[in-house]
Amino acid sequence: MPGRQVGPRILEIWTGVACPLNCRFCYRHGKDFERAGDLLEPSGLTDLLREFASGGGEEVYLSGGLEPLTRPHAAARVVGEAKRVGLRVQVYTNGVPPALAAGYLPGVLAREADQVRVSLPAATELTYREVTRPVAATATFARACGTVDRLLKLSKDSGNGARVGVSFLVVERNARELDAAARLWRDRGAAFLNVRVDAEGVLSCGAEVRDAIASLRHEANAGRYRPLEIDFFSGGVLSHAERCIAFHNKVTVDPFGLVFVCCRQAQPGARPDWAQVGDLRVERFGQVIQRLQTVPPLRHCARCTPYESWFNRQAQQGTATHQEPATEEKEVALRSAVWVPGQVNSNKPRVR
Repeated sequence: MPGRQVGPRILEIWTGVACPLNCRFCYRHGKDFERAGDLLEPSGLTDLLREFASGGGEEVYLSGGLEPLTRPHAAARVVGEAKRVGLRVQVYTNGVPPALAAGYLPGVLAREADQVRVSLPAATELTYREVTRPVAATATFARACGTVDRLLKLSKDSGNGARVGVSFLVVERNARELDAAARLWRDRGAAFLNVRVDAEGVLSCGAEVRDAIASLRHEANAGRYRPLEIDFFSGGVLSHAERCIAFHNKVTVDPFGLVFVCCRQAQPGARPDWAQVGDLRVERFGQVIQRLQTVPPLRHCARCTPYESWFNRQAQQGTATHQEPATEEKEVALRSAVWVPGQVNSNKPRVR
């Protein structure tokens, strides 16, 4: 069972190094990882999860800068080991990797995860292709829908399986299909529809998007979609009065074992030096967390939104550690205190 909290409550783990889609709204902007050496070994994933739980961690979010289920064995290991050490697990996938069409992985997700969320930003094949821009011929709307149906059945058959639902990120090209998507997943038995907007505030700022969300909210309030739960996690940019949950409440580990303070700053093509705070190939997770205890929380980066509602909302509603945001002077100190690759200081990781 998880112990006393001494580290972050939420651990985001990325296992994928490829993606069959190139979604317009994805903030990796079509870029892939620059290979950072060897992938984190399975034993390293096990050690990571055990250390996270023993430090008071509560929730694992299996997601990625790229599709996490393109490495099915690693993904299954994360889910299984996380449940064995008493952690809650959410999985976020686009639903089209071949491993979801057959084999053991759908059963692992449906039986062992607490929640599985499938990104399906359309209600028709044509719009799906326009928005997700598939790079693999097998990445289709029908295949993603089939994944949701399969997970729903497996979860129901297990008697106490995962909550299975859909995420719909609303942009100008798909706003007209938001109502149809809600009706589709109500009729197919999904547990929830998570409505989101573009994280960078660029593709979701038009009147058509605002009107579609307002209309869906009106229909939901009138009970049109019951029993489907509509999660309107489409709020705007956070203010400086609100706390960033990075560092003290959530950290991200990429497929190579690099630890980042923020999942957005860890995206391929971003990755400023200050955002990386450790490397699990040469140090243990507990060492990284010990360093972070002395680091003040970040102020919000421009256009940051609290986008992963199921977990992040808990941190925003009082379960997060209460600390004052960093001033500009503190951020300068922060960047010199954390470990940066190649930097020689007292916090440089030691090889085990």
